[in-house]
Amino acid sequence: MATLNIRKVSTKVCQQHEIGNLPPAQKIHFTKKELIIVTQDLEIIQIDLDTNEMKTVCSSEALRSNFEDKIKRYDKVIVASHYNNDSSLLTLAHANPKLACIFDLSKNGSLYWNLPEMKVGMPLCMTSDMDKLFVTFDSNKIVIFDLINRKLHDWSKENLTKLPGNFLTRYNRMLGVSQLT
Repeated sequence: MATLNIRKVSTKVCQQHEIGNLPPAQKIHFTKKELIIVTQDLEIIQIDLDTNEMKTVCSSEALRSNFEDKIKRYDKVIVASHYNNDSSLLTLAHANPKLACIFDLSKNGSLYWNLPEMKVGMPLCMTSDMDKLFVTFDSNKIVIFDLINRKLHDWSKENLTKLPGNFLTRYNRMLGVSQLT
């Protein structure tokens, strides 16, 4: 992941495409080759940083149809997101926990999986590899999802309630997660 000045990238992309500005973004993910924007209207826009080609990979209408038009205005708030460059999976956790989902951007932004609702708090941060998604919550609970079989990982089933009490009740919350190997 590259760290770039958003204003400079925005200006460059806008000048190249002769557009006034980029849409208001809730979440932005950078890779070496692309910029992925999740707009306030829940569109997913992918910008190739080499060619400056901008395309909508998932429209807000497609997202609404995935959830049978159950999205209310306040449900549009995304509290956590993660993009895995290797698998091209974009995970979005909304304020409404029933709307947590994963999109496959390599397949035109199609819905990959609606994550099961976890009644353990609000997601704070997440990371993934090719087969697992690791999510931390404001309750200091940790949940791992099996991305291959699209289910709750066995570790989570066995260990969700076994974390030490002093870890779960501490005031400080996890602010980020990072994969080491």
